[in-house]
Amino acid sequence: MQSGQKRFFAAVFRFNNSLSVDYRNVRRRDKETRKIAILIIATLLAGTCIVTAYNITDLKVIDKTNSFAVNLSQPPYPIPTNSTIVVEGFLSPGLNKNDHLWIAVKPDKSVSNWWPQINENAGNITPDKQGRFQGNAFLGGDSGDVFTVAILILDDTLNQKFSEWATNSESRKVWPPITEGDPINGTRVSKDIIEGTVLARMRIALK
Repeated sequence: MQSGQKRFFAAVFRFNNSLSVDYRNVRRRDKETRKIAILIIATLLAGTCIVTAYNITDLKVIDKTNSFAVNLSQPPYPIPTNSTIVVEGFLSPGLNKNDHLWIAVKPDKSVSNWWPQINENAGNITPDKQGRFQGNAFLGGDSGDVFTVAILILDDTLNQKFSEWATNSESRKVWPPITEGDPINGTRVSKDIIEGTVLARMRIALK
């Protein structure tokens, strides 16, 4: 073989080896990239999928004269009560530090409007060590009007909006539905978002 041919084949051999090395490096980098991507996805899923499954038992509606047990496993037939009621029950497990329990009311006459109920800490209800909670609800309307009374579990962001609504409504003595907006700063929470936080609901009919 002539010297020129030798130099040519030697160059081809070196080039082929360099391609092999680059290919291995690419494969190695691809594997590392996949590992990083899997770790990122797993971390995101871990952060979004840790959701506490709360349970309510011994739910009752109490007015001035009666106490009604609410069977959450049956269709919510309207319970006849006075306009001011107390809702109580037991929540398990205990509330996470970033979760908040509220009561809200929606009249059947109103297609999309919800009213948070004013209780301790503006409206944020804290169960006791045994999980027992108790909160008030006011049902404004006429005899025969039907309402949905719901127990909500809110995150910190929604709790802040509900608390601002309660504080501002109390200060002005004006209580528009939160679905239409806060009376001072206009902050609102949509019907769909509220109904996505419902843990339990009952139907109430004014006497």
